[in-house]
Amino acid sequence: MNKEVIDIYKGLLKDLYKLNANIVVTGSFATMLYINTAHRICNDIDIHFTDDCSIIELINQVNKLYNTPYKVIDFSINEKSKCVKLTKEFNENSRCTIILDVFNKSSIDYQELDGIKAIKLEKLIANKLIGCTNIKDSVNPRIKDLYDLQFLLRLKYDCDLIFHYLHQKLETDKIDKLFNGIISNIYRDLYKDIFTEYKANNYTTEDLKLDEIQNKIRR
Repeated sequence: MNKEVIDIYKGLLKDLYKLNANIVVTGSFATMLYINTAHRICNDIDIHFTDDCSIIELINQVNKLYNTPYKVIDFSINEKSKCVKLTKEFNENSRCTIILDVFNKSSIDYQELDGIKAIKLEKLIANKLIGCTNIKDSVNPRIKDLYDLQFLLRLKYDCDLIFHYLHQKLETDKIDKLFNGIISNIYRDLYKDIFTEYKANNYTTEDLKLDEIQNKIRR
């Protein structure tokens, strides 16, 4: 996902906000909003409705009222979310495909970034930390979450609030196990071998060491 595509997604969200302001962005796209760059490949965006809303109906209403060029080409439902694939047509020869993973949740903490409601930074970091390791079983790394953390942990955040969000989902001993999993030797090996897969094009950054991640969050 490059900056042009990010702008197209942001434009869609702002169009949807005209009729429904109860939309919060999470996941990798929220990370891109916070760090203000397309740091890796991202094929879709996660959005949460904090009310009961039909995404298809909302898109159709936006098209009708504002003459926006969105066309739904696929729609599916699974246990956790609804997936909507649509295109935005610029002219007969130019179009962009947009994929939305849509979730419904009663409420979600957020902050506004450039007119977009994004999941609160500390909650995003907590979610990424939990995503790094499957604490129910053995170490099951999600390198893309670790990669996102390299950027998110350079921002200004409230460490106590991160732990607040972690404690909403995990007990203290499981939080300790989570961090132990992240900095394990197994994870270090995977970090070295797979991490570069998620670097976007020519964009590079000075990598934070795994120990530094732990030290930034744990005091």
